[in-house]
Amino acid sequence: MKIFIKLSLFLIIFITLSIVSFMVIFSLGMKSGALVAVLFIFLCFVIFCFSIFGVVKGNLNFIKLRNRTQVIGLMIFSICLTLFIGLAAFVNATIEHGLEKSNLGLEAKTRFLASSVFQAPTQKNLLKEEKSGITYLFTSGNEENIEKFDLLIKEETASFDTLFGNVDTDQLQIEVHNGSASLSSTLEDVGGYYNAINQTLHLRSNDDNWENVLLHEYTHYRIDQFSEKQNLPLSRIPLWFQEGVSELLGHTESYGIDLESVEVIDFHLLDSNNTFYQSRNENYDAYIQSFLAVQFLVNDHGMKIIPELMLSDTINEFYQNLEAVTRKNSAEFQETFISDLIEDREKVDEQFILAFEAINTKRYEQAEVILKEIKENGLKYDIEMADEHLKTIYMDQGLYEKAISLIEIKISRDDNGFRTNDLLALSESYLLVGNSKKALVSIETARDEMSAEHFFAQRIDKFVEAYQKINSDKSLAGYKMLFEEELFINKMVQKDLNEKLLLDYPGEF
Repeated sequence: MKIFIKLSLFLIIFITLSIVSFMVIFSLGMKSGALVAVLFIFLCFVIFCFSIFGVVKGNLNFIKLRNRTQVIGLMIFSICLTLFIGLAAFVNATIEHGLEKSNLGLEAKTRFLASSVFQAPTQKNLLKEEKSGITYLFTSGNEENIEKFDLLIKEETASFDTLFGNVDTDQLQIEVHNGSASLSSTLEDVGGYYNAINQTLHLRSNDDNWENVLLHEYTHYRIDQFSEKQNLPLSRIPLWFQEGVSELLGHTESYGIDLESVEVIDFHLLDSNNTFYQSRNENYDAYIQSFLAVQFLVNDHGMKIIPELMLSDTINEFYQNLEAVTRKNSAEFQETFISDLIEDREKVDEQFILAFEAINTKRYEQAEVILKEIKENGLKYDIEMADEHLKTIYMDQGLYEKAISLIEIKISRDDNGFRTNDLLALSESYLLVGNSKKALVSIETARDEMSAEHFFAQRIDKFVEAYQKINSDKSLAGYKMLFEEELFINKMVQKDLNEKLLLDYPGEF
């Protein structure tokens, strides 16, 4: 009975000292916390020395430890307490150094620590909502952002499933932050991050590039789930490949990158977290090298190359598989992939020049063939530009049915960068094929989505008014309004519609 009482007393003292030391250390900064930890550890060292003396003597009667077994218990107690205090000091220093935020108190550090391991929120007073199997945590006023996030993920799910297979998102949690101040991360200047330990995404609600950030971090989650499904460790894949895939699926574009000035370092320095982030500086961006490397692989081998390489069991096997695919070792691949991308870029640019020459000389069939070749081999930006020119040559030739089919496909793509202009062109094309109802729907959608900076923003209401009249018993007045106020996007449409109306309304035009 006495042994049980002593054991319970040891346990109570251990828990009490652990809690006290944790609270004191976490309430202080890195240096002062370390100093307090040293004092606590010195106390533990004194206890350890007493216990050694007790083991040699056979007892410590003055504190009621009557035999060596009980004294050894005191020794174990001092060792365990030392380890706990040392761990607390290390974690406190890591948080202080990593977050680089001053005046972090006990509560903030504890919350961050808990949220790093468990699905505990890093902020106070958050609302909670589940959508499409994903749990969202957010502050009041961010409901609209949750709708946007949910819609984007649903739109992209099919393409992610094609690459990584189906996944149960019930375990995923997304916490939305109002700004960088609450976005607790060990990285600087980030719009978000993914915590693989507790499967949570953290995003800023006010980020201009929220789509890219959300898809980038969501890709990390899907890579994590793919690895788990295949019973493979995540560390088997070089970090540069993971980041490159995340950038690619986050819709990063290589078109705006000056390939000639891109600096490249040894890929093996980008294999792990430590070396990847340490390599970044004002002259070198590891994300750009990673993205361009993956972009090159996808250009040459298609998207299927991503899951194929991800099935590697180890990093060494990954590089072996990469060498088998590219027929180059990692050093050769590192030396040539940028120049190969530049060569590919130049080929596409030459094709565009040929297409422009054909369009300017009205060799539309030849231009169409070239533009379709670009769509087969070009990047997303190239495909968008090729579609824009295809739309133009269809409308210039009066091929409005073909133009409508192309524009409808373009509008269905959620990453369409010309959506408002496409809606305007679609509304005009519908008028030419006699579908004024769809024309009205298109022009109203264009008005609703048009930015204040758009060229037609000041006149869009006039467009809508004319189209509304066309769909009423005042259709003639609506058509006349189009011509009188020159409410046309395309001059060829204006000419063709005038010819059509001369037949439909004899003597009126």
